[in-house]
Amino acid sequence: MRGRPKMHRRLCFFLIIAAALGSFSQTANATDAARGKLIYETNCNECHGKSVSERPNKKAKSISDIRHWVLRWESYKGYQWTNEEIEDVTQYLNSRFYKY
Repeated sequence: MRGRPKMHRRLCFFLIIAAALGSFSQTANATDAARGKLIYETNCNECHGKSVSERPNKKAKSISDIRHWVLRWESYKGYQWTNEEIEDVTQYLNSRFYKY
C-alpha cells in the first residue's frame, strides 16, 4: 500500500506535464502573423515590397488565392518553408494588405 500514493503522485505529475506540453504544442502551431511578417520581409520584400500587394489590380481574390501565390513563389525560389511558415506568411499578407 505504501507504493500507491507515490505512484499516484507520479501519475498526476506526468498528466500535468502532458497537459502543459499539449497546450504548448497548440500554441506553437497556431498561425503567427508576426512570424509571417518576418519571413516575408526577409525573403520576399526585396522584390515585392508594397507594390505587388497594394496595387489596385490584385490577383489574389481570397485567402486561398493568397496561399496559392505564397506556395507558388516559395516553391519557385526553393525556400522549403514548413506548412506553418506558409500559413504564417499567408495570414500576414491577408492581415496587412488584403483583409479577406
